[in-house]
Amino acid sequence: MKKIIKPLILPIIICTFMAISQISIADPPPPPSGGHGNGNNQSPLNGPIAGGAIVFFAFAAGLTGWEVYKSWKRKKEEAPE
Repeated sequence: MKKIIKPLILPIIICTFMAISQISIADPPPPPSGGHGNGNNQSPLNGPIAGGAIVFFAFAAGLTGWEVYKSWKRKKEEAPE
């Protein structure tokens, strides 16, 4: 098990820091033009969701990895020796 996990830890950490740095260093969006939104100056419904999607997918990948690890460990403990 440790032979599988140890080589994966460093790439996962590096990818996480790269994703976080891209989110935090990204240019802020330009200010809205004079007539944004609908008639009563509300925000439009098609706003950007990229930052939230990246966080969601990173969390989902981590949770999936954790569940696979637990399942693999449980199978290993139940296997007859």
